[in-house]
Amino acid sequence: SELSAVASQELVTVNGSVINNNVFMSRTFKALDDLANILNEPEDPCSANNGGCEQLCVNNSGTAQCGCRDGFTPVSQGSPVCKQDVHPCNQHARGGCHHNCVAQGTQFVCSCREGYQLGSDQKSCNDVDECQQSNGHCSQQCVNTVGSFRCECHDGFSLQRSGRCERKCHIADRPGDCRVRKDFYSMTSQERERFFRVFKLITTQPPYKRLYDDLIAIHQREFDNGILSSQQFLPWHRWFVVAVENLLRCADPTVTIPYWDYSYTCRSVWDPNTSCLDNLWGHNLRSLGGNGTGRFHRVVTGPFAYPGWTLSSSAATDALRRSFRDRDLPCLPALQRFRELPCTRGTIQDIDVALAGPLHSPVHFGINGTMWSRSSANAPEFYLLHSFIDKLWHEWQSKGRNCAEQYTTATTFVLTATGGVTIRDMQRMNEMVVNGTVVCVRYDEPSHCLAKTVLGRLAGTGKSWHSITRLPALQPTRMTVEEAMFTGRNHENVQRQLDMDKKLQPLGPGGRSSTTPGWNREEQILGFKLSSL
Repeated sequence: SELSAVASQELVTVNGSVINNNVFMSRTFKALDDLANILNEPEDPCSANNGGCEQLCVNNSGTAQCGCRDGFTPVSQGSPVCKQDVHPCNQHARGGCHHNCVAQGTQFVCSCREGYQLGSDQKSCNDVDECQQSNGHCSQQCVNTVGSFRCECHDGFSLQRSGRCERKCHIADRPGDCRVRKDFYSMTSQERERFFRVFKLITTQPPYKRLYDDLIAIHQREFDNGILSSQQFLPWHRWFVVAVENLLRCADPTVTIPYWDYSYTCRSVWDPNTSCLDNLWGHNLRSLGGNGTGRFHRVVTGPFAYPGWTLSSSAATDALRRSFRDRDLPCLPALQRFRELPCTRGTIQDIDVALAGPLHSPVHFGINGTMWSRSSANAPEFYLLHSFIDKLWHEWQSKGRNCAEQYTTATTFVLTATGGVTIRDMQRMNEMVVNGTVVCVRYDEPSHCLAKTVLGRLAGTGKSWHSITRLPALQPTRMTVEEAMFTGRNHENVQRQLDMDKKLQPLGPGGRSSTTPGWNREEQILGFKLSSL
């Protein structure tokens, strides 16, 4: 009745504010409706004592419905009490599995740890003998252990991180006990044959071949990337010869790389044709093999004959190739003029020009084939030549401290693709440092018949080596632009090599012919008139 009385009024006052009566009445009746709904809503059966459920209670249209958490089930159907599920692997101590039990619903399966396999009963685990499977991928010996295996190596080999066995290399040289490089012509037949046999071994047989191929690939890849520059030519090739020599000494610690002093046979370099010297290019196992034959100039004689011996995988061809050109090489007087170059500041540039140019490139050009290509390091004669070039540099360095410490750039310069070797590391032959190992090299002087003839003549006349630079000499073969471009990478350097060639080999009064009247056979091979002393 009170609401009806209020409803008849147009305006009403609520909390001191006058509002429209219709708005007031609308709000009032809505509040009464909300209150009625609350009073009539049934009580949540789970609100009191969790609905009598032990774990989970769900209000299902006013009725409490009990449930269990994961890993539990009701003790009976409709029971509010829960019990823990029994894992199939817990019923009988891991289901009776030797190693691992894996539940699959109410069932289970057994599995084994790595190195074992499931037995026929599907529960026990038996050791796997990995050594029966490809020798455990070990390169030499496989030893099975319980649940595993290990690789071992034969005596003289060491296990690498890769799992491969590599021969232990005793390449370090004790102070005062240097490795000795000999003149090829001065070696015994047995020494030469041994060298070629070991060289053939490292170029064809594991584990050496992979390491050898890697070195060859470096030379070929970096051919145009600085190793022929004035900064690097001498020290880089000194490092390269040592690296290959170390590999040889891994296979046979008694072997070193000989040097080929071509100056004693400069006028008959492709065939000395003298009874006192073995032919470097002979067809036997103590020589390099002969000239190439056929359309492709393949070498088919000697220890490196095709198809029994092939180049490394990085080479452009498979066979060693030679195609001798009709050119002489620098003779003893030219080498003596080189040795007499002064040690004044900056002279090292002349040394580099001489050793990279007229004393080096014509040999590559004259042999031709593989040697006149980016694959030149595949040719075995490459190492005999560069061992000799290194000897000449060492001789000049040995003239004094000014010579020994000169170079065209900072000695801290890191040589290309050497793993951090610097010029300083390669500067002194008696204390080179390669990969943290000290290497010492000493060169024996030639002792073959022609060397004895020259030395004997000098001793008998009381003359010095300088005197042979003034003797009548046969006209030399001039260095060509094509030859100079092999290591001369710009016009200026090419011209300097050509000028150096003229300085070392000035035109003399002798003729070009190898049958000059009044010259004996030895003098025609040596290229100068020794009897004039």
